[in-house]
Formats: sequence, C-alpha cells, structure tokens
Amino acid sequence: MSVVDKLKKEPRGFVALLNILCFLLPWFSFNVDVSVMGVSGSDSTSLSGFTSLGQSWLGIILIAISVFIFLLPLFNGKKEYLKMVYIVFPIISIVVMILWSVLLKGAGSESYSDSYSSASTSIKYLLGFWAALVCNIAIVAVTLVKDFNVKSGEDLKNVIKSADVQAFTEQMSNMAKDVGSNLGNNLGIAFVTCPQCGNRVTRGKNFCVKCGAKIEVSAPKEKERSKYRCSQCKKTVSAGIKFCPDCGGAVIEEKPVVHECSQCGKELPETMKFCPDCGGQARVREEPKELRCANCGNVLPEGIKFCPECGTKVEGN
Repeated sequence: MSVVDKLKKEPRGFVALLNILCFLLPWFSFNVDVSVMGVSGSDSTSLSGFTSLGQSWLGIILIAISVFIFLLPLFNGKKEYLKMVYIVFPIISIVVMILWSVLLKGAGSESYSDSYSSASTSIKYLLGFWAALVCNIAIVAVTLVKDFNVKSGEDLKNVIKSADVQAFTEQMSNMAKDVGSNLGNNLGIAFVTCPQCGNRVTRGKNFCVKCGAKIEVSAPKEKERSKYRCSQCKKTVSAGIKFCPDCGGAVIEEKPVVHECSQCGKELPETMKFCPDCGGQARVREEPKELRCANCGNVLPEGIKFCPECGTKVEGN
C-alpha cells in the first residue's frame, strides 16, 4: 500500500497535515502603543508559528508532536497503541500551546508611564494559533468517537475511569520498538522476531537478550498459496481446472490456514501463541464460507437458485 493510500484510510493524518500547515500562518501579534507629550503612535508585528515557536524547547516539542502524528498512519498494520497515541499526543500539544501562550503573554504584556510619556505592549492570538488548537481538538474528538465509541458524556466518563496507566506504558514501549524497527529497516538494520517471546532482535545475534532463546535465521518462507483438489478423489490439480481429469469430480479451492492476533488482527507465524504488539492470543483466521455448486464447484452468489456455470439447481434456495 502506497503512502497516499495509507493517508487516505486515516483522516487524522490529513488533520495533522493541516495542523503542520497552520505553523506557516500568523500565530501572535505584538502591539506597541506609545504616547509622548500628547503625540501618540502605534506599531504591530505578527509572527508565524515556526518563527515564534522555533526559538523555545516548548515550541520544538509542539512542532515535533505535530509531525509525529502526521506520520502515524505510515506504520504497518493496525496497532493497538495508536488510539492511545492519537489521544495523548494531541492533548500534550494543547497543554503546550496553552502554556506557551500564557508565558508569552506574561512576558510581552507590559506598560510604562510618567508625567511626559506612556508606553504599553500587548499580544493578540491570531488565526494560526486558533486553527492549530482546533486541529488538535478535532484529532482527540475523532479518536474518542472512532476508537473508543464515545457518544455521550457518560461514555467519556467511563473511558476516563477505565484508563490503565500500566497498559498505556506497555503500549508506549511497543510503539518505541516499532519506531526503532521502522527506522532500523530504513537505515539498513534488519531485525528478526524471537520465536519464544516475540522480542525484536538485531539480525546476526544468536540469542534473544530478553528470554535467552536461540535465534535461528532461516530463508524467508514463500507465502503459502491456495491448493486445488478434487472434491471426490482428493487429487491435487492445477489452478483453473474445474473438473478432475481422473474421476470428473468438481474441483474445490483449499485456502491456506492463516494465524492472526485475536485483538489487533495482525498476521502471526504459526509457532507464535501471543501477539508481540498487543499481547492478544493467536487464533486461526476464519475465512467466510462460500456457497458452491454441488455439480461443478463454482462459487455462487448468495440467493441464487441455479448455477450460472452448469445450470444445476442450488439446494436450499
């Protein structure tokens, strides 16, 4: 799946991109009013998000979080921790923005006056600040509705009450491993998965540092393909053949057994009992049952009365 396709499937990625673009807009304006012996003057200067935030470690954190949220959809697979990241990181951004604005307003709002002159400075929040704030709130709101099924204030209270700090810490640890793995693969550093505990081990190491299991690196297995067998004599035949050349029985497709995580749906090796990402138990993926013609084995649409391939009446319809 391409980068564009991954972003299309995750609307929060586009909201995060819009959030990044908000840094190009004016965030603050500094207004100066001066009066000397009855003569008044004023001046105003506006600063963009990048200009005002790039000079502080709080601003750098805010920019880094916005970029990170935008890149989240590019991770492979559906990770359980992503919904927590989409909640916690935008909230951190909102807190940082409020803290930054309070500090800036406290430092930039001053006044001076004497018998001959007076001067005052003030700060106003502009479009970029409010747009970025709305983007972060929107990401939190979408996550609550989409991933936590929050539809009322009571649902929100239940989500807050059920928050598990230890589980969140474990999810953040899994996220750090995934980020390290993605970066490592991009830099040419390959990893293998420990068959015992699921820990990621740098390729070339002989033992897992977490559980001590021996790491045996084998050639990558070719993905198992579907097999085609005769429904009567069970002989294996080539793909595309509809009837057995030996007994005339209808040919049916036997799809390979796929093991997956029961929680996040990630495809797992056959030997792994638990998912290394979310801890969910492994199970055999259940394929949807197909209705086939009893005569020719053709896959039939639901509700059809006669096979469109051979004309045989479909039993039960």
